[in-house]
Amino acid sequence: MMGLTPGSSNDEKGVFALLGLISDPAAAQARLKEITAKSAEAQDFMEQARQANLDMEAKRAEVDGKLAKLDSITKAQAAADYDLKQREAALSANIIALKNDASTLADAKAKFAADMKAANDDLAKRQIALTKAEQDHYAAVEKARAEIKSTIASALAATDAQKSSLSNVTV
Repeated sequence: MMGLTPGSSNDEKGVFALLGLISDPAAAQARLKEITAKSAEAQDFMEQARQANLDMEAKRAEVDGKLAKLDSITKAQAAADYDLKQREAALSANIIALKNDASTLADAKAKFAADMKAANDDLAKRQIALTKAEQDHYAAVEKARAEIKSTIASALAATDAQKSSLSNVTV
């Protein structure tokens, strides 16, 4: 229906249209049927709107449920991300500790290798000294044997000489 404002031409048209319906009952009956049809059409449209509103409410509830589920999943993912970062930090700390241990082990290995080389060098020097001492001892033993043999030979020669001088002596 058109809006009526006092003093407008719409007011005048509306008044004349209303007078026309009062004076013509057939036109009023036709207009009533037209208004009834439009009213039924409006009621159908309102029912469709109500049903659409119910459908929209159901969809909104479904979307709200999905959003709540998504929020829960997002929170769980955030917690998992935080846990992962904590584990990564711990792993990084372990890697650093292992690198430090590896460095310490490498230092210990290098010191052990140096100590072993020094011990082997010392052992080689001792072996050389022992070999020389054995050679010197063997040489001393051989010299002592030679001196003993010489002394024995001299003593035998002296004994033989005494024997010979005694055998030359007549009694």
